[in-house]
This record gives sequence, structure tokens and C-alpha cells, in this order.
Amino acid sequence: MTPYSAALLVITGVGLAGCLFFCVAYWLRSGGAWWRTEAGRFLMTVYANLAALFALVIANQVFGQWPGRQAVTLTVFCAYVVETWWPARLLWHAQARAERDKPSPPNGSAAVTRSGTSGTTPA
Repeated sequence: MTPYSAALLVITGVGLAGCLFFCVAYWLRSGGAWWRTEAGRFLMTVYANLAALFALVIANQVFGQWPGRQAVTLTVFCAYVVETWWPARLLWHAQARAERDKPSPPNGSAAVTRSGTSGTTPA
């Protein structure tokens, strides 16, 4: 093993340990409540996927070509693709919720539109 390969293995192992530590600590410290919120599920998924990627890099470096390697690689990469779109979904839902929860104007008054006009026509 070259010094570069050894350094890569150590760095990747430290990254894997950090991800696993976060997942276990978050699970224990939240009492399992991370599952109840979208943000909690997102955080756990991000770090679990990152741990899977680190583990895949280590497995590839230690074992080279191994049975099922392509299927595992494809699965991990697909998980990352899904994960990249998750924040957009969170943003969309947060904006829709904010719009829905916006207080309505009092009865009899005209609502102000995004353009700043009242939306009523002069008499």
C-alpha cells in the first residue's frame, strides 16, 4: 500500500467514524425524536448516506473488485441523487406552509397583492 493509499484510507475512516458517531449520538440524544421532523429525517439521511459512501470507498480500496460492488455503488449514488432534491422539497413545503399560514386581512379591507396594489379597482 502506498503512502497516498494509506492516508486516503485513514482520512476516509475518520470521516466514516464521524458520520457513525453523529448518527448514533443524534439518535440517542434525541430519544428517537429525530424521526418526527422532516429536518431530523433529512439530517439523519445525509449522514447515513455519507457514511455509506465512506464505507464504499474503504471497501473498494481494501477489497478491490468484490461481488455486488456495482449494485452497492449504484444504490449509494441513487441515494445521493434523491438527497440532493430533498432540500428543494423542504423549501417548497416551507414556503407553501408560510403562504397558507399568513394571516388573512380583516373583513372589508382589500388584500394587498405582491405588486403592492390593493387589487381593487377605483369607482
